Amino acid sequence: MVVGSFHDHYHNLTYKHVMGLRWVNHNCPQAKYVVKADDDAFINILSLQDLMYRTFGKSSSIPHNTLACNVLPEGTIPQRAGKWAVTKNDYPWNKYPPYCAGLAYLLTPHLAGQLFRAAHVPSPPA
Repeated sequence: MVVGSFHDHYHNLTYKHVMGLRWVNHNCPQAKYVVKADDDAFINILSLQDLMYRTFGKSSSIPHNTLACNVLPEGTIPQRAGKWAVTKNDYPWNKYPPYCAGLAYLLTPHLAGQLFRAAHVPSPPA
């Protein structure tokens, strides 16, 4: 468990993910891959190992920029009201591009480092 110094709230999920990416980047650079999962997700480790073997074969090396997740399709419409609301300020577009669902995902430490560094680049104006 990685613990940060900010209010644990749904609207702070980005901070939580970036903090996790930082932790992986600093503490697990030699791992083959890492898995991020919500506390209510169930990960069958044996099935995951089997999937990795079927995907990458006997090779112990996984491509450096690997990200495995449940991809939600392009065109998903942001919810503008309710618990998971995304404001126009936060996301001004009417549809999302394809994106990873947040319940669980697998990535390489190399990619975690790249994403951590990218998180500190200012966004262009909408």
